[in-house]
Amino acid sequence: MGTWISHLRVAEKLLAVWSDMDAAAFAFGNLAPDSGIPNADWSAFDPPKTLTHFLRVGEDEGRCQDLVYYRTYLNDAAADLDPLRMSFRLGYFCHLVCDNLWGWWIV
Repeated sequence: MGTWISHLRVAEKLLAVWSDMDAAAFAFGNLAPDSGIPNADWSAFDPPKTLTHFLRVGEDEGRCQDLVYYRTYLNDAAADLDPLRMSFRLGYFCHLVCDNLWGWWIV
């Protein structure tokens, strides 16, 4: 929901607190969900937002299944991840949380 620059600004603020994250990987993770390739009229993306934002069919970006992402890619897997992968995945999770918060507070 937020613009790419808003996701980068949130990442910047979080990196000030989470200094052990790899800054580049964390920033890329924050941008990754919105990195699909648009079709000619920008009405659809590849991969689709239902996939990149963990949405149920018919739901908008303010309903990201962020906890599904967390349980699948962070919770149990975190201990086995190298720092780059952990930074990217945590950034991706932060993107999903921000989109949900944008939906609640802004929209």
